Amino acid sequence: MVEVTDGTSLVSVPATVSCTLGGSSVPMTAMAMASPFTDLTVTLAKKTYDSAAGETDPSLGLTPTTGMDTVAFSTSLEFGFLSVDCAATIADSAKLTYTLSGTDMSAFALSTAEVTVTGVEASA
Repeated sequence: MVEVTDGTSLVSVPATVSCTLGGSSVPMTAMAMASPFTDLTVTLAKKTYDSAAGETDPSLGLTPTTGMDTVAFSTSLEFGFLSVDCAATIADSAKLTYTLSGTDMSAFALSTAEVTVTGVEASA
């Protein structure tokens, strides 16, 4: 059965995540609450900032994990996983951003535009 709606569907992504310093985060689930007709992608990226204006890098020490930085939704894929690699030191209030792209992006909205990353020491 196919359900057609006239509203905007949600792509649910986490607003916070923990990351092992010198390691990586737990996998973050990205889930489309409806299937796109053609294509829809959510991408995890470093947050932009203006160093010339004296702003500090809010993504310092964070790198979206290669191969786990995007989820391409389709009629057969409604969820996937994102991850971030963390250096031994990360920015205070470290943040990354989510973006939507694809033919169907105008029919979708993100649950949050960014994720706050909290660094945790590796357990012995």
